[in-house]
Amino acid sequence: MVDGASLPVHPVTAVREGVARDIPLLIGTTRDEQKLYVAGRRPDIDDAELEQQVGRLLPRRAADRAAEVVALYRSSRSARGLGTSNHDIVDAVTTASRHRTPTLRVAEAQRAHQPATFVYQFDWESPARGGSLGACHALEIPFVFGTIGRNGDDRMSGSGDDALRLSAQMMDAWIDFIRSGDPSHPGIGPWPAYDTDDRCTMVFGPTTGVQRAPFEEERALWESMIGPPR
Repeated sequence: MVDGASLPVHPVTAVREGVARDIPLLIGTTRDEQKLYVAGRRPDIDDAELEQQVGRLLPRRAADRAAEVVALYRSSRSARGLGTSNHDIVDAVTTASRHRTPTLRVAEAQRAHQPATFVYQFDWESPARGGSLGACHALEIPFVFGTIGRNGDDRMSGSGDDALRLSAQMMDAWIDFIRSGDPSHPGIGPWPAYDTDDRCTMVFGPTTGVQRAPFEEERALWESMIGPPR
């Protein structure tokens, strides 16, 4: 709550105005944040209910664009071999609304003042619930802190050589960022800083590497609905 005292201005506004100009930033999301928060079994929803749910997630000025959003997300997800059920679409739009779009807005705001701004996306999928969680919220935490295979229960994170290799990649990136302000290291190669031209993003997953503007059509759609940063 922006009350003028404890929180004088909205945090993104403060970052945009340069309050954190001297602080390097590493920020990102998992690909499927919202899937952590949904029930394992959900009743099916038809296309009309899908559009209603999506409409409630959009900015008020764009509530009438739900059908357009559904169509774009279905195309975007299908092209990447991701789930396109009605629940998958709702989860993807919710992830963008509550997590990915705000994250990228913060990165854009900080990059205007701080060149050392880096963005990641976490694509490793949890084996829990038969894989239905995808790359859900908080899944990257045991990889960043090196607890894969150490807590006696890896049902959420998965285990094995690939998981341990990914964890090592992430630990080294976070450590190098803390040490130097640059998360690049030999295990992942150069990690370019984020900017609004290339939007280079380090995608951590079974195959880790830099991608230029991942899910760009989705990001651009949200910008068209929210409007450019002010």
